[in-house]
Amino acid sequence: MWLVVGLTLVLGGGALVAARFVKSPAQAAAEAAPPAAGPVTAPVERRVMRNTVVVRGKVAPSRSTLITYPGAGTGGKPVITRLPLKSGAEVRSGAVVAEVSGRPIIVLQGTSPAYRDMAPGTRGDDVKQLQSALAALGHPTNPDPAGLYGDATKKAVAALYAKAGYQIATASADEDAGLRAAERRVRDARIALQRLAGADPAAIEDARRVVRDAEEDLAELRGNTGAVVPIGEAVFIETLPARITKVGVVVGDDATSELVTVASGDLIVRGGVGRADASLVRQGQRVQIASEVLGSGVSGKVDRVGLPESTGATEGEEKQSTTGPPGQLEVVVIPDTPLEAKFDGQDVRLTVESASTEGEVLVVPLAAVSARADGQSQVVRVRPEGEERIPVTPGVSGGGYVEVTGDLRQGDRVVVGR
Repeated sequence: MWLVVGLTLVLGGGALVAARFVKSPAQAAAEAAPPAAGPVTAPVERRVMRNTVVVRGKVAPSRSTLITYPGAGTGGKPVITRLPLKSGAEVRSGAVVAEVSGRPIIVLQGTSPAYRDMAPGTRGDDVKQLQSALAALGHPTNPDPAGLYGDATKKAVAALYAKAGYQIATASADEDAGLRAAERRVRDARIALQRLAGADPAAIEDARRVVRDAEEDLAELRGNTGAVVPIGEAVFIETLPARITKVGVVVGDDATSELVTVASGDLIVRGGVGRADASLVRQGQRVQIASEVLGSGVSGKVDRVGLPESTGATEGEEKQSTTGPPGQLEVVVIPDTPLEAKFDGQDVRLTVESASTEGEVLVVPLAAVSARADGQSQVVRVRPEGEERIPVTPGVSGGGYVEVTGDLRQGDRVVVGR
């Protein structure tokens, strides 16, 4: 009996093992098949949404002045004869940045470029600007009226040139000879008048008239002669001190149109933005300026977007960024606080915040939003009882998510794929 019981137990256990591990081909195929298809979902979240555009930019001074030579006034071949300052040197008002055929090019503070010779007797805003620059250097032009190149202005110009180590320029080479001749005429007229003492009153009156005419001619000549500031010898820069960023010639070169480039003003950032992103970047938007090399950055704002100012084209013409690939528009960013000198010349990353929500909002993945036949946006919410389509209004998007407004709550799950 015990033998029969033992044999029964052995046979029963074997059957159980066989049933667990031995499977028919149909059962093995059924177990290897994929599970029934279902929707891929993602949760509805709450977060602050920010849409950003990232571009590259280069830090440089806000103003760059190319110092050129007009090619007149030397009386000979214009040749570079001296370059007293090298690239990187500081430039202050009254400094000589180059010498052409023995004549200086002097930097002065002013907002308007020189456009003519400024000589005794001339009037205008350019003369007024010259007078202000001279006074700031300690060469007053009083009592000359503002804008009139008079005797006091001549003396101030002469003092400027003397301090720079140069002789003054004059309107003509025979100016001194003309002054001496006029002075002799006055002297001779006075002597002739003295010799007529006791003579006929009419003759004396004629002699006095000759003296007056000679004196008036001499006064006029003196007023129109003296120190001249030729157009090629004065360069006005708005913000000083400045810095030389490029010296385009060497001593002995012909004085071409491009001599020295001077940078001035606070450091700003110029970058390029592609046409696809240009519509997202607008004046006044916040920007984060980051230098990977320095490991630091500051905040700023977009000052302008569009056509580069330095190309000279008019509004509406196609112009490209000077700092990015062809086809890009220029983005100018002004830092909130002045950048340190170490940022000058750095290639930086500009993260432009093109849009942002005021606080936390409901967001879903972009893939969750679709359009109905009538154009209304919608998402598909999944619940235990089934799926339902929820109309939504999209808002700020970025980073693969989009703000949505509709009958949704944080934690709801929406379909992002199937």
